[in-house]
Amino acid sequence: MFSARLPNTSIRFRHQLWICVLYLVLAVSIASNALQDPFRRFLGGPGDPQQFMWYLHWFWYALTHGQNPLQTEWLNAPYGQNLMWNTSIFSISFLFGWLTVLVNATFLYNALWVLNFVLACWLGQQLLALFSVRRWLTVVGGVLMGILPYSTAQSLFHLHLWFTAVPLALMWWLVAGCMRGVRRPVPYGVVLGLLAICQFYTSIEIFTTFVLVMAIFVLVHVVVGGPTRLRLLCFTPRPSLMAAAVTFVVLAAPGVYTLLFGADRPQGHLLKEDLYVNDLLNFILPTPVYALHSAYTTAVSLHYTGNYWENNGYLGIICLLLLVLALPLWYKRPFARSAWVTVILTALLSMGPHLHIAGQRTDIWLPWSFLQHVPFINSAIPSRLMLYGDILVIVLLVTAGETWLRRNNTLFGHTVVWIAVAGVLVTWFPETPFPTTDTPDAAAALQPGNPVAEAVHGQPTLVLTPDPSVVMQANAESGFVFPMVNPYGYTANTLQRQAALREMSRLAWDRLTEADALQILHMDLPGLGARRLLYYPNTPDEALPDVVVRAIDKVCGHPVAISHGALVWKVPTADSRAGNDRDRENGRTWRMMVRLETKRLIFVE
Repeated sequence: MFSARLPNTSIRFRHQLWICVLYLVLAVSIASNALQDPFRRFLGGPGDPQQFMWYLHWFWYALTHGQNPLQTEWLNAPYGQNLMWNTSIFSISFLFGWLTVLVNATFLYNALWVLNFVLACWLGQQLLALFSVRRWLTVVGGVLMGILPYSTAQSLFHLHLWFTAVPLALMWWLVAGCMRGVRRPVPYGVVLGLLAICQFYTSIEIFTTFVLVMAIFVLVHVVVGGPTRLRLLCFTPRPSLMAAAVTFVVLAAPGVYTLLFGADRPQGHLLKEDLYVNDLLNFILPTPVYALHSAYTTAVSLHYTGNYWENNGYLGIICLLLLVLALPLWYKRPFARSAWVTVILTALLSMGPHLHIAGQRTDIWLPWSFLQHVPFINSAIPSRLMLYGDILVIVLLVTAGETWLRRNNTLFGHTVVWIAVAGVLVTWFPETPFPTTDTPDAAAALQPGNPVAEAVHGQPTLVLTPDPSVVMQANAESGFVFPMVNPYGYTANTLQRQAALREMSRLAWDRLTEADALQILHMDLPGLGARRLLYYPNTPDEALPDVVVRAIDKVCGHPVAISHGALVWKVPTADSRAGNDRDRENGRTWRMMVRLETKRLIFVE
């Protein structure tokens, strides 16, 4: 029996391997600009990607140095940060962070994007295959899963959001259990719990919204699912649920405790309302991150609230028309009907508490108004819910194509499906090559042996930059040279400390007079706990204004180290400031004595 099945297994493996090669070629073509210099250039814009490079290093660094990986004093020093309240990607760092011993975090970041693209395509293909869809349609559907409009936008900055392989794996595992049944309940439950915990420690927000959308789908199916509602509600045996719950609770306990009771927890409402929402026009008109856009669509998208990477509603006119035209093909199928209603509800929720049209907030209330004050959900960004809307849209379109082909298995029928699929692919395809950012030249200043690295080594250092995440990359890749006084993300800082940090950042970007800079340095620097000031330029032609440099020199003395455009000043302590005051007073007394002695000698003569 085994030898009879081996050829089929081998053929299936080869088919899947070639399909993954296809997905890999597509991923490399999109990321080609970054992959030309993968150790110095990374996908997306500056800022958040460099934060995630720090996190890729942090988990294993903390474990090997006897520190708590869920909290850190290497950010927001000397007070520290609770990393469970920030996008710390513990699961991804646990699985892949140890590779930073072999390659730098920039290379690993690019490799993770390529890996996720291939995995997302392959898992999407496997998900679609569960609905008895022919192979070539599942392969094309897999490509669509890799270029989700949501993923394209988030690929500019947010690793914890563009790593869609985990939610797709969760969805595939749940649908497989529902469609095929659960033969081994306990192993099935353990795998389900492990996938859930992987998502929990990658992004609590995506974990929470996954549960939310799944609950919405179940409730919708109970209402419109007809006889199949019991099949959905009862597909998981009790041992599976128990195994999944035990696995999840045991592994989530440290994170949940740190989240709810750990030190340095931020307080209050953390997000602005009615900001990161999907504009009504965003569902139709693309932003510049997609290959098919124009000056007109870009001009319109500039008016949306939030930013490009949080405008996640885009589906395109072709996709929206297909969703409407395909409705008769699957409206009699209970699960497809429930998915269609869930897509509509998800899109409505992604638009936030009020309807936005061309960037203008209206007074029309939307369903998110009822959820924005629910614990944990209130920390989610509404526009990101279209992750699930995009996935369900692909499932609906592919299954509609399969139904059409079964009814019209002719050249005309195949041509119609190919045209429809090509239309969606063209309108969804990302800008290629995808935008990239080069590592700042100043990163070399933090390499071991450099005078700048020696000057800040082990010292709480305040970085003069409008975006402290930029230096996080170089700090981590150099082996965590110094604890940063700058925070990044959510902290428990007092309003006074927050204001002082904002004022100090003005030295790097605001147009100040020397008197203004001196006032900021005298008023805000002493209470931050910094022992060093580091200016870290993001580009080779960037430099601190001369008036700011003179002001810092007057307060801290001349720089103690300079390299690759980076400058380091030693912040005077209370004792040294008192000593400087005594020296200045002694100097004034000495000069006065000299003048008096000179006058006496002249008088005597």
